[in-house]
Amino acid sequence: MRLSSHNPTSSTAETAMSSWAAVQAQSSFLSDQWLHHQADLADQHHTDLLLVPGDGHIGQGIAVHSAIILPLSALSEVLTSLFTTSSDQVSIIQLPQVDRVTVLQMVDLLYTGQCHISQGHFD
Repeated sequence: MRLSSHNPTSSTAETAMSSWAAVQAQSSFLSDQWLHHQADLADQHHTDLLLVPGDGHIGQGIAVHSAIILPLSALSEVLTSLFTTSSDQVSIIQLPQVDRVTVLQMVDLLYTGQCHISQGHFD
C-alpha cells in the first residue's frame, strides 16, 4: 500500500498564482484593446458622429461613436430618429454654446469615466 502525501498549501499557492496570471493576462488584453480603440478614435475609424463645438467648424469636429454617446443622452430617442442609418455617412451635432475644450472633456468623461478639469476652466 502506497500513501501519497497531499500538501494543501502547495495546491492553494498554485491556484492563486494561476488566478493571478489569468487576471494579469486579461488586464493586459483589455489595456491593449483600449489603446487600439483610442488610436481608432483619433484616426476617426469606425466613428459615425461628429460633435462640432461653437468655436470651430466641421473640419474641427470631434469624431465619436453614436453607440457610446446616444444611450447616455437624455434625448437619445429624438437624436436616434434624426440620424441616418447609412454606414457611410457621419451625422453631425453642432454645439454652438460649448467650446472645444469642454467637448473634449465631455468625450473623455463618456469614454473613460473621468476627465481632468483645470481650475482656470471655472474662472
